[in-house]
Amino acid sequence: MVTGRRDIEKFKNNPKFNIRIEVTWKYNSDKSGMPDFETSSLMEEVQASIENTFKKDPIAILTGIYTGDGERNWIFYTLSTNIFGKKFNEALQSFELLPITIYAENDPEWNEYQEMKGTLEKEIKKLQTEIKKLEKLTPKEEKFDKSSIKRNIKEHWQYLTNTEKREFLTNFVEKIIIVNKDRDK
Repeated sequence: MVTGRRDIEKFKNNPKFNIRIEVTWKYNSDKSGMPDFETSSLMEEVQASIENTFKKDPIAILTGIYTGDGERNWIFYTLSTNIFGKKFNEALQSFELLPITIYAENDPEWNEYQEMKGTLEKEIKKLQTEIKKLEKLTPKEEKFDKSSIKRNIKEHWQYLTNTEKREFLTNFVEKIIIVNKDRDK
């Protein structure tokens, strides 16, 4: 699963934010590569603490979160590894020792962010294509194609970046289902 932000231009345009930091948390995954409920809940608590800490003192911006294949990665851009380290430790002080590693690299062009943004845009386009296919199905075709299209939509769902877009998709799919039910009468 990939999560990204769109409100980062003021940081991206600031040449001081040229260091990329990747925080990796390896975990035991289920068959799909995702963490169990307990680990996932702890990750969400940690993430909320990180976000609150950096919201108060924006010396770093969280630009992406990747979860799957037995690890979660938080991607930040910052102006100082030393200040980032102090703030990051502040954010985690209320937690037991966590299984994380931290990697830093100069990335003044924000290459990792650009790559993630391109991936998200491609996935959203694929999702839009699947929705259009679902809209065009006749009742006879629905019996054969609807489940595979829904599966494809579910695969792309994880790339939607905020609640508003997910709500839009949910409402859109519900309208399609209602129209199809009315048509079948």
